Amino acid sequence: MNRVSVNGFLKPTDNRLITDDYLGHFLKVSYIQEISGNSIYSKDRVDVERNGAFRFFLPNQELLGGKSVTIASVRTGW
Repeated sequence: MNRVSVNGFLKPTDNRLITDDYLGHFLKVSYIQEISGNSIYSKDRVDVERNGAFRFFLPNQELLGGKSVTIASVRTGW
């Protein structure tokens, strides 16, 4: 298997109560993947479920160039 699953839930950093669920939220996931000796920049959009749940897939660690992944939470309309 070349990919691993990343599963989680969004939570506010300030412990405030979420009153509008997570409608309109999504994640931007970016990383560099090594493919046939070439570094390829990849960027994905991952929708977040109403309860804050998300799931996305990444290449196995040995296929990640630089071994780093950037994840940003975005809410449409902001």
